[in-house]
Amino acid sequence: MIEKLVNKLEIDNQAINILLAGFPAYPRNFSRDSFCSLFLLEDTELLKNQIIYSSYLQGQKFDNYTGEEIGKVHHEYPGVELNGKNTQYNACDTTALYLIAHLKYQELTEDCSLAQKYQKNIHLAVEYIIDHINDEGLFIEKQADCVQNCFAVSVTYWKDSVLSKRAKDDHFFPVFYYLAHCMNLAAIRAASKILNTSQYQDIENKMLEGLHYLFQTHSHFPVAFDQQGLISMESSDFIH
Repeated sequence: MIEKLVNKLEIDNQAINILLAGFPAYPRNFSRDSFCSLFLLEDTELLKNQIIYSSYLQGQKFDNYTGEEIGKVHHEYPGVELNGKNTQYNACDTTALYLIAHLKYQELTEDCSLAQKYQKNIHLAVEYIIDHINDEGLFIEKQADCVQNCFAVSVTYWKDSVLSKRAKDDHFFPVFYYLAHCMNLAAIRAASKILNTSQYQDIENKMLEGLHYLFQTHSHFPVAFDQQGLISMESSDFIH
């Protein structure tokens, strides 16, 4: 069955197979879907290929139309136009999954050459995460000078379309997503292991302190909060 979802591409004169979600009606590569599926399948060849592909498409500039940022890993390629913007980089958890994927690949194969080859990409991914950590140590989704309708999609982690208890357009940036914070914290830990370095320990500690600050302030972990306040609801986010 999985063979039907695979598409062959050529990247830097290298032929690779990658997964396409929504095949055949909507043939797109989604970093989040692909990485999570391959973690479960433990298909090291396809996992390696997705790392290569996500590295190839990694953000190189700031673009409010696509949501591209330096070091950011794509959400969907090719992106599609929606609400006057493009979906290509509309995710704040894919960069985390990219770093976790490197670690997963190393653990499954004991092959460090892929991380060595893409060491610059790994550093850029870490810098993207660090750039989104606020003074309280929380990972914050943001876009410069934008407070509403900042992306083509309304929600930029796995929920994608809407946070319940909020109307679709009643969502303001900057915004904190609990699950995205935890994923990016895990990604910082993964980067430390991949690169065999302690240079990110202070960042990890700051993000842990951010969770303590959040709980002390609100007496629970909200699913999210934005400029309008807390978004608390029943959610599977807490079992991921």
